[in-house]
Amino acid sequence: MNYKGDNKDSSLNPVRYKDTYYNKYKELYENCFYDMRKSLNIQPYRVHPSRDELIKNQDYIFMLLDEDKIIGSVTLLNNEIDDLIVNKNYQNKGYGNELLNFGINHYISQESKDIYLRVANWNSKAINIYKNAGFRINVKGEYYYLDLNTKKPV
Repeated sequence: MNYKGDNKDSSLNPVRYKDTYYNKYKELYENCFYDMRKSLNIQPYRVHPSRDELIKNQDYIFMLLDEDKIIGSVTLLNNEIDDLIVNKNYQNKGYGNELLNFGINHYISQESKDIYLRVANWNSKAINIYKNAGFRINVKGEYYYLDLNTKKPV
């Protein structure tokens, strides 16, 4: 999905990822993507980026905090809004929209021409949120999964 539009209202002031958040981020990430991975039968169902990968990308990962709890997070890298996740205890309170708007504004402030994201076609809730924010579907694709041991499709 691609976005072409103006700045969005957003009052967020997220913080960048730091390694001190690793265990909490790992748990949030696994919990948020569990249902998707299970519905698509992508095993293991609980997976997360490696600690090294998170450290490498820490300047691009933005988190919204409630004291010591991670409310949600978004990764902003190469004009893509990725890994937009919200803790299940904080869902349906506007935090996902706020993180999305923050991402849009981040790229607009960098004068990015194309802002895009990817979403699973079964995730109608997310698709509706993205459409309401001004994103439009531009490509529908299929994903193929590779067994990392055999290098063959599963």
